[in-house]
Amino acid sequence: MAEKPTYEELERRVQELEKIEPELEVIKADKQRLEMILSSLDTGLSLINPDYTISWVNDTIRSIFPNGDPVGKTCHRFFESSEHMCDPCPTFEAYKSGRIQKIDKYNPSKDKWYSIISQPVKDEAGQIVSALEAVTEITERKTYEQQILKEKNLLQQVMETSPVGITMVDEKGNISMANARAEEILGLERSDIYKRRHNDQEWQIKDVQGNEYPDDQLPFELVKKSGNPVFGIKHSLVWPDGKKVLLSINANPLFDSDGDFNGMISAIEDVTERRKAEETLRKKTQLLEKISDNMFDMVSMSDLEGTYTFAGKSIKRNQGNVPGGLGS
Repeated sequence: MAEKPTYEELERRVQELEKIEPELEVIKADKQRLEMILSSLDTGLSLINPDYTISWVNDTIRSIFPNGDPVGKTCHRFFESSEHMCDPCPTFEAYKSGRIQKIDKYNPSKDKWYSIISQPVKDEAGQIVSALEAVTEITERKTYEQQILKEKNLLQQVMETSPVGITMVDEKGNISMANARAEEILGLERSDIYKRRHNDQEWQIKDVQGNEYPDDQLPFELVKKSGNPVFGIKHSLVWPDGKKVLLSINANPLFDSDGDFNGMISAIEDVTERRKAEETLRKKTQLLEKISDNMFDMVSMSDLEGTYTFAGKSIKRNQGNVPGGLGS
């Protein structure tokens, strides 16, 4: 049976407690301040034991998930009203890997999106004794991201089905994007297009008459210098197999958030056949005009008495052989 402490020993213990009492008050005050700071955060915090029961949460978690007292409950039961561990579970991965894990996760019980970061908490021996899980609602951001992704996919579909070639050139003049129609027009696969600059010598760019095309008159240089779109720029280029095509290009400058030039987007059309058709039509028109002029030379008009009131050049040249011709 243990001996009862003497009066002197009890007095000594009381004196020792009195000495450390100020230190305990400081620790208590620090703890209260820490809890106030943690509770004022917009991020919900919880400590989760290795058996996935919750040992502590800040006030933000209680406001985000007002499901009663979470302490002692498993995290998946409290946060998602599920009897099964979440899949994926960042806390499980944090325990498994010993590293910080981060995921964006949809919570069906709340119909909300959350950003979850789980960080292992280790003791002095380096053993994981708990996991600190930080939860931030990101439903609004996620909805916006999904809308942007939807619009991006729609734009991608429109670009890929466009009957016009579409390309993007970065601020340095390198081709960074091309749609399927651009591949057909330029005679190259995208991987090869992306290896070229807008004015690459391999394009063998010429004007409509076959003369060298000055760099400063190319669409990229024009929109970069003026900051304005250009329309109907025509020049030819040569495919790797030697085929020559004539392009008509509309281009618009791109700007970054600071308003600085950030590249160009262009719509390109192969107008080779159209140009040939126009040239053929032009020649036919000239021929018809000559025929019309010659026919007009043979036209004459006369009054009821048979006197000419008008005569073409050919009639005039031969008026001496025509009775009642125009006077000399």
